Amino acid sequence: MSAKNMFNGTASLFWLMIKNNVTFRSDMIMNLLTRLGFPFIAIVAWIAIYASTSSSSVGQFTLSNMISYYLVLTVVEIVLWYTNAIWIVQDDVQSGFIVTKLIRPANYPISVFAEGFGNLAFYFVLIGIPLLIAITYLTGLSVSLTTLLLFIASLLIALVIAFAFQFIIGTLAIYFTNIGGMAAVYFTFEYLIGGGLFPLTLLPSSIGSIFMSSPFAFQLYFPAMLYSGGITLQFAMQQIWIGVAWAVIITAVAALLWKVAKRRVDAVGV
Repeated sequence: MSAKNMFNGTASLFWLMIKNNVTFRSDMIMNLLTRLGFPFIAIVAWIAIYASTSSSSVGQFTLSNMISYYLVLTVVEIVLWYTNAIWIVQDDVQSGFIVTKLIRPANYPISVFAEGFGNLAFYFVLIGIPLLIAITYLTGLSVSLTTLLLFIASLLIALVIAFAFQFIIGTLAIYFTNIGGMAAVYFTFEYLIGGGLFPLTLLPSSIGSIFMSSPFAFQLYFPAMLYSGGITLQFAMQQIWIGVAWAVIITAVAALLWKVAKRRVDAVGV
């Protein structure tokens, strides 16, 4: 298998996912509205909470800070929701198509990443970037070049962690008939522990520190706090390396599990 053939195969999958998203516009719109609905519901809820209290802040957050956090969270979620590695692998296993894909020139985990990345790249360019620009302008966020570069780095870390987690769960479809329950547990942990429901700094310090050290925090909480100005750049630079460490560890686990699972597919199929 030459590197050129592997690259061509992977690139083809990437562009195929973008073309599919353009073709199915109605599905794209409904899917997007469903995914982005909760952050806006959360903003409405927090507006009601602030209106019912005499304090101008909850923890370190003013209402403006809280709105900025959830709006940026909406952009970050585009990266996570549209990775789709769980369902790509499960569909390949259940259809038996994984056997065919394994004889193609493209490395299978990389091809799954390319499919997912083509999907999320379409949404991020079409929706994420314009939304981020609008959020920055409307909320008056002061975003330096350093903050922007760290935010981009944090999104890449979030993407790698999300893909690795999802690929692990997807690979388990080789051993289990249905992994829908496992996926539901994962997405629940990602959202609750990752700061999707509320900023983690609002938790008691003993619990919050544990959650903030978990890989889930680097998928949602850390990128959103970084861009919305909730953490200092010095702290962000320190945390970036923890996120990189989590990305490497989880990717290594995913690679090891795939190596074992691939032997099963090669030996007995699916």
